[in-house]
Amino acid sequence: MKRIMKISLILVVMLMSTLTYSKTVSDGTSKEEKVTYVTFENVKIGSILTLKNDIGFIMYSETIQAPGKYTKQFDFTLLPNGTYTFEMESAFEVTVKPLTVSDKKVSFAKNEETVFFKPVVSQKDNMILISQLTLDKKPLDIKLFYSQKGEEEVLLFSGTFKGNESSIIEKAMALSKNHKGTYRLLLSTNDHVYIENLKL
Repeated sequence: MKRIMKISLILVVMLMSTLTYSKTVSDGTSKEEKVTYVTFENVKIGSILTLKNDIGFIMYSETIQAPGKYTKQFDFTLLPNGTYTFEMESAFEVTVKPLTVSDKKVSFAKNEETVFFKPVVSQKDNMILISQLTLDKKPLDIKLFYSQKGEEEVLLFSGTFKGNESSIIEKAMALSKNHKGTYRLLLSTNDHVYIENLKL
């Protein structure tokens, strides 16, 4: 396991050290080295760009500093063959761009690019409202845990929900006012997991 982590860290360093802006670029390549353009439209300040491998290990991460169109050149020739994903995550949505590296050649699966909305949680007193816009009709798994100080966490609720005709998932929960303590929501959708910690 330690050897795998060391190799992964080396790859991250190599990838970051080969990020480049070439002055002589034509069709995505330069005389000095091969580079690949990565572009996202309408990005927002504070969004997080990540590059992940096929097991979800983060190879590269960057916080967006300027709004609008984001374009950067990456050199992927040092990455091993495999499938990777670029993800641009803002406060409410995630844009996913899959890519494949094969013999130092990079190809983006544009027909597999997706955008999905993150679940939103709001709390008022003992009422919790979970909502999500699901244009892709993907389900939302919800788990609610409860714990008091010094006690083990207990699963109170587990369920899977799909969007209605309006592609909206809504789930309301009423927490018992007699059970003060910490609640934890585990929300799973589109191969992503989001955690919300609540107190009553």
